[in-house]
Amino acid sequence: MAFTVVDDIIAGLPNIITFKAGADVVAGQVVGFVMDDSQEAMEVVPVYNESTEQYPIGVALDSKSEDEEDLPVAVPPSLVRVRASSNKIEAGKFVRLADNSTDKGHVDEYVPGTDDDTTIIGQAYEDINASGTGRVKLGISFAQT
Repeated sequence: MAFTVVDDIIAGLPNIITFKAGADVVAGQVVGFVMDDSQEAMEVVPVYNESTEQYPIGVALDSKSEDEEDLPVAVPPSLVRVRASSNKIEAGKFVRLADNSTDKGHVDEYVPGTDDDTTIIGQAYEDINASGTGRVKLGISFAQT
């Protein structure tokens, strides 16, 4: 698998934990546990909003193929570059997990009152172009109405 290179994925002083890649992971993707036995195996995969069986924990700092060990993951309150879906995100806005499996590990802008029952990943520190990367201060929480 050919991975896309992202320079300077670490944008601040991150808290880093290493995991095993449970699927192919690209640097800058939001990753998390699949709610089965993967917590014990310390395996993470790219996650998306519509899956109720995944729990995001942070952002991959490197690209790894499935079953590779030592995938560094920045966890809150780190400041890292995160991959956006096909939508632009404005600086200062909260970001959430993208909605579909096509955009696994990517984020979209959070719109209060519209994006019900979603996982907020953090806050954008700069404008993030569609399908680009930008700095986000991680702070994972669940928005529910």
